[in-house]
Amino acid sequence: MKPMLLKIKGINSFLEEQSIDFNELTQGGLFGIFGPTGSGKSTILDGITLALYGKISRNSTNYINVNEEKASVFYEFIISGTEEKTYQVTREFKRNNNDGINQGKCRFLEVKPEGLEVLADKPGDVTRCCEDVIGLSLTDFTRTVVLPQGKFSDFLKLEGKPRREMLERLFNLSKYGDDLTNRLKSERIKETEKLHRLEGSISSYQGVSAEALEEKTMEFETNHQNLEAHLRGYENITQSLAEAQTLWDYHQELIIAIELSNQLANRKSQITQKENQLAQGEKAQGAAPAIDALESLNREIAELSTRLQSQKELHAVLLAEKIEVEKSFDKIAHQKNEDLPRHRESLSRIIDAIALKTEDSVLEQEIRSIEEQRQACANNNRILEEDKKSLDQGMMQKKESISRDLEEEKKLRVGVEYRDKINQGAEISDKIKLLNNELEVHQTRRDKNRLETEQLEQQSRELNEKQATLEINSQIYGQTRSDHEKTKPCTREELQQLRDEAHRIRTLYEKQKGLKEDTKNKNQKIDDLNEKLNKKNTARKVLIQEAENLRQVIAALENENLGARLRDRLHQGEPCPVCGATEHPIQYHPEKQEDTAKLQELKDDNLIKENTITALNSEISELTGSLKAERDNLLIQETELHHLGELIPAGQPEKLENKNIIMGVDIGSWEDRQKELETSHSQCTQELLTVTGDFKAKTAALKFLKNQAIEMTAAINQKMETHSYQKDALDKLMETIPIIDFIGEKTKLREKDTRRNELVLSLENQQNYLARDQEKLAVINDSISKLQGQIREYATVCLEKMKQRQDKKKAVVAKVGEDLNLLSLGVLKTQQENVIAGINETWAKENKRRDELRQAYEKANELVTSQRASLSTLVRQGDQNTQALDKQLRALGFEAVEHAKNACISEEAMVILQSAIRDYHEALVKNNGLLENLNKKINGRSLSQEQFTEIKNNYQWYKTQVETLKDQQSRLADGVKNLKIRLAELQKYLIEKEKIDHLLGLISDLEKLFAGKKFVEFVAVARLKYISIEASKRLTEISNGNYGLEADVDGRFIIRDYKNGGASRDPSTLSGGETFLASLALALALSAEIQLKGRAPLEFFFLDEGFGSLHEDALEVVMNSIEMLHHDKLKVGIISHVESIKNRMPVKLIITAAEAGAGGSRVRIER
Repeated sequence: MKPMLLKIKGINSFLEEQSIDFNELTQGGLFGIFGPTGSGKSTILDGITLALYGKISRNSTNYINVNEEKASVFYEFIISGTEEKTYQVTREFKRNNNDGINQGKCRFLEVKPEGLEVLADKPGDVTRCCEDVIGLSLTDFTRTVVLPQGKFSDFLKLEGKPRREMLERLFNLSKYGDDLTNRLKSERIKETEKLHRLEGSISSYQGVSAEALEEKTMEFETNHQNLEAHLRGYENITQSLAEAQTLWDYHQELIIAIELSNQLANRKSQITQKENQLAQGEKAQGAAPAIDALESLNREIAELSTRLQSQKELHAVLLAEKIEVEKSFDKIAHQKNEDLPRHRESLSRIIDAIALKTEDSVLEQEIRSIEEQRQACANNNRILEEDKKSLDQGMMQKKESISRDLEEEKKLRVGVEYRDKINQGAEISDKIKLLNNELEVHQTRRDKNRLETEQLEQQSRELNEKQATLEINSQIYGQTRSDHEKTKPCTREELQQLRDEAHRIRTLYEKQKGLKEDTKNKNQKIDDLNEKLNKKNTARKVLIQEAENLRQVIAALENENLGARLRDRLHQGEPCPVCGATEHPIQYHPEKQEDTAKLQELKDDNLIKENTITALNSEISELTGSLKAERDNLLIQETELHHLGELIPAGQPEKLENKNIIMGVDIGSWEDRQKELETSHSQCTQELLTVTGDFKAKTAALKFLKNQAIEMTAAINQKMETHSYQKDALDKLMETIPIIDFIGEKTKLREKDTRRNELVLSLENQQNYLARDQEKLAVINDSISKLQGQIREYATVCLEKMKQRQDKKKAVVAKVGEDLNLLSLGVLKTQQENVIAGINETWAKENKRRDELRQAYEKANELVTSQRASLSTLVRQGDQNTQALDKQLRALGFEAVEHAKNACISEEAMVILQSAIRDYHEALVKNNGLLENLNKKINGRSLSQEQFTEIKNNYQWYKTQVETLKDQQSRLADGVKNLKIRLAELQKYLIEKEKIDHLLGLISDLEKLFAGKKFVEFVAVARLKYISIEASKRLTEISNGNYGLEADVDGRFIIRDYKNGGASRDPSTLSGGETFLASLALALALSAEIQLKGRAPLEFFFLDEGFGSLHEDALEVVMNSIEMLHHDKLKVGIISHVESIKNRMPVKLIITAAEAGAGGSRVRIER
């Protein structure tokens, strides 16, 4: 990412909008940002992060200037790649009611040749787009772009836990530490819960096995064979029942047909009477239309006579009114022709006057507007004159101030030779002071080295003794573990086998116990069913005998009654329908008439008994089926109990379970003891390894300290020689210039330079302000000239408009006689329009009324003539209809009209009579045919009640058996199906349990692997090695090949001193300048590593502070090194307030601090 332009407004100390052109600022590759403390140097970086991420890295929420309610940033940058893309980000911020900050409008745009393309316009979307384009989060971006030196110098020297925590933060390795551990823990808990739920599900499948499925399938096949045998018997009995039912129904229908024949004979006289009534009605129906037509014609003649009389009266009234209206209309038409032209002429003059008056009003408005504009120009001219006067006075004051500052600047100038000698003396003084400090540090370090050497020798002796003791203890723990292995009671596999056997015995015992209880219950149920069945059979036999006796009595009574009815209908000479004889010697006697009530009572009693027998048959069939099913189930359970083998004695499962518990306690105690021994042995071994490692480390450290002591002695001697040389050089310089405190004198020179720079800057600003004032004065003079010309032009136009108004007023007076206003003219116009409209309206009303009366009169006249002709025609037609009706009635046999009207019946009544007659004859024919057909179908066959009942009982028994077997077949089929499904589900659960057990084993192994953040440290050290290689390259480059940097196996940094043959040095032995260079190289390498996460290279970074603590020599080395860093694709920015750094920068961004009442901080670019 390459920055192009940044605009900041209202952020921290920046009150007004400030623009920073990075394209100009980074042309030299190296640039600096300078300004006093609090001026807003770091706010430049905050502006970039606010634009990209909507917040600043310091997590501050109070970055809007205290004098502003709103703030805004604009940032334009380029992303390099196969093709360069330019993007722009804008954001606005404003305070809310809770003293917090809300984001307002924001946009993320891509700059294309055809224009700007909006990629996002919401705060969250803009942030996500920036992260996607750059490829870095806010934290990574700030760690990459801003390199604070203090943190990395600490990083060079940190040891132990603080160093590991810093590595974890820098490399964002929390995902390999606590995050990964917590995730593993969460997965273990989740999988353990799944395992518990799965074991619970498996426990619900007790008794589900392949053997149980096979037994259930055999039971299903046996029941299927029984069902097929019963179905064949059921089909045969069903056919027999259908034939018997048909014959029984024929006998019942024959009895009903004979009864219906008797009823039809009794209705014959009624039908004859209805036939006569229907014939008379049909005759009268022929004369009915003529009678109705004559009566309707008489009514019409009466109504027409009444209407004719009313119409004659209306005709006379309309004639009188018509004559009166025609007179009135002639008078109004004469008046319209005389007055209407005169009023129309007056209205035309008034309309012309209104148009003239309207034009006059427009002119008046234009004159007023021109006058207002002329007055405004005059006011502006007066204001410009005052501004001109004020500007002249200000320019005079600026010229005087410039003259004073030029005099002071000349006095502050210092000679070059004098400045060089002062700088040389100050530099030598700084070196002497630095050498004194370094000698003191080296002597302190040498004393500390001597003390540490003595301590390490003592610690090495103690560790050697501890190592020997631990080796003996380790051998003892190993022998104890070997002895304990021999006392192991059994393995976990053997214990599990014993538990499985106990579980099998317990399951078998519970199953045998349940089957024995079920067998006992089923025997009791079978006895109860046998008892109920015997009672039902006894009751059925009694009812069958009683029903048979009743049927014999009923048959005798029915035969006797049927013979009596036939004899009653026989007459001498008529053939008998039974035997065909024509003589009937046996006479019917009334005293032997049938006892109908008694016969019906016997039939009802017989029907009740038959229903009871049917119900008993159903119950007996049901009980028989239940009894058979229970016996079959009993046989199945006894077979199942026999297949289970020898009965398990009571108490045997408990004995085996108790034995397993004891065995489990014994092996648990043995394992606990084994674990204790393993832990102790492991701790002892680990401690031995630790002590051995510490001993080796102490030995190496002791060797290093001794070598370091030799190096420090040589360094002290070298520093003392250099100190003596620098002291002689300072004494020689003091002989040439009478100065004792060169450093103080240099400070005074620096203060003079600072004041002189301020004066130069002030002079430049004042001259710029003076030039701008002169430009303003020229603009004001030009504006005054233009305004005076406009004032003259407005006055001329206004006079012309006023003359036009006078002409308009004279024309209005000519039209209406005086100068009236628009309102008065409008009133006159309305009055004339109302008069004209009134004349026209009166004439139109009278004309309409005259036309309406003429039409009404003509219509009434026509109606009277028409009604007279119609009445005459109707009277003649009435006479003719009366004569024709009398002739028709005589032909039909009616003496008068009244007789014919009484014989008439309605169409509905005739339809009812015809239907009743037709239904009677049809029923008679149909019943005779039915009697003949039933005799043919019965064909002499007979069927007793007992035979019919027995067939039905057999049918019911087979039906019950088939339904019972079908129900059992369905239950067994469902049982087989469910058993198959549950067996498949059980297999699925077992496979899933095996997978979860395997996964839990893997999770346990991973938890052991990641314990103690060992993996985090491993990853950090691995990445640190790559970073150290890159940092060594940079350090070698910026130190002119003097130093290199390495990381040992534990990730600790080692400095290679190539000046001394590549000797290894601890970072703590480096001087301030050397530490700065090493820290800078490390920071740059880490920045490059973090940038690898991004999608686009970052082509700039900032060094923020870290320079003020360096002495002049170290600062010189550092600046020379930094100047070697930048190139075409990497721009380096330094944020500092050190004056010597400022003088070395090719391009500088100067920030002027905010001043009360004079605005916020301001920026400018200097070269």
